[in-house]
Amino acid sequence: MKKFFISLSVFVICILIKEIPVEALTTKNYLPNNKLTYYYKETGFDVAAYTDLNKSIFKNGYWRDYHYNSYAKKYEKDDAKKSKYIIKKDGIYVQGIDHLYIDYYTFTNRILPINFKKGGTYKTIYKSSYDKSNFETLQSVDKIISISEKVKIGSKTYKDVVKIKKDINFKELETYIYYAKGLGVIKMTVDNHKKGYQKYAYVNVLYKTRPNK
Repeated sequence: MKKFFISLSVFVICILIKEIPVEALTTKNYLPNNKLTYYYKETGFDVAAYTDLNKSIFKNGYWRDYHYNSYAKKYEKDDAKKSKYIIKKDGIYVQGIDHLYIDYYTFTNRILPINFKKGGTYKTIYKSSYDKSNFETLQSVDKIISISEKVKIGSKTYKDVVKIKKDINFKELETYIYYAKGLGVIKMTVDNHKKGYQKYAYVNVLYKTRPNK
């Protein structure tokens, strides 16, 4: 009889464990910190090997991008580009203005779900006025691979990082984005897994932050 009660207790515990919901994380806690300046380093291959340095600063309600000019030895602001995050009931949006050469356009993109849940998938929606007449809408399906990834960048190790695979149905290109709590994106990798002149790949990492002045 004693063995029966022990077995029954174990069975009940197992049932309770199975009924505990999978942990979900609040996505807004993984957005970038407005009080920090972000410095990114991108190394990759597109026809030839390259290295780019960029930084992002939050000013007057928008994130502004700066690209490092190695000839002038200074960061130069992209005056035509700005963006901001908007939290809605159905997810996290990025809204702003961008450009392709001299063509300027507005965009409103839903980039993240309202919660991160391991194994979960969600639709990313891109809406752009690039055609100057109608908003072009594109969609992809992204998957949350892990909510407890460990990522090492230089001498710093980030724990409990959210790892997302972008556009899981697009087989020609493999893209992963890594979000750290209180920081936002700390790493992004893109690779088409080809060789030679067809090779296209890069790794973009957050290598330092500084308080905004």
